[in-house]
Parts: sequence; C-alpha cells; structure tokens
Amino acid sequence: MVVRSSVRIEFFSSPTCDPSGNGEGAIFLGLCPRCGQGLRNLKPLSVETLKYLRHFQRSNYADASRARPGLDVQNEAESLMQGYFTYLLERELNTPGFLKSIKA
Repeated sequence: MVVRSSVRIEFFSSPTCDPSGNGEGAIFLGLCPRCGQGLRNLKPLSVETLKYLRHFQRSNYADASRARPGLDVQNEAESLMQGYFTYLLERELNTPGFLKSIKA
C-alpha cells in the first residue's frame, strides 16, 4: 500500500561527522526525483554524473585525477558545480564565461 504524505526526501553531505550521531548534513546535495518535481531551478542529474561526483567525494587526489569521464558527464558536472558556486556566492561568476569566450 502506498501512502501519500508531505514528506520531502533531501540529500545532504557534511565534511565531518556530527557529534550527535544524527547525521546532520551541512551541504544540500539535492532531492529525490519525485520530491523535486515542479521546483524551479532544479536540474536532473544523470547516474553517470552522480557516480563521477561520488568518486571525487570518496577518493584521494591521485585516484580522482585519473577519472576520464565522457564529454556529457563533464558538461553536466561543470553546469552543476557552476550552479552550486552561484548559490553559495549569491552571484554569477565571471571567470567561466570569460574562459569560454577565449576558447572559441
């Protein structure tokens, strides 16, 4: 039996363990796909990109730097990280646009 509720599943991360043992996450990572439906400014995340980002989270620098994701994963991860930086800084970064203009 499926029960509808107003519970929203959210995913968080924290650089250190919470002393309470309750897993209080400091960094908002996202929502489950059902919970995020209809919310503006949310982007879907492919499984491949999620695996790529989790690899960076779990690995040391030497292991993480050997990852060779496809171009689609690179673009999706870059877009996600730029959105995250914009959220944290509460403004757009100028550098990514400048770098794209000199590459072209």
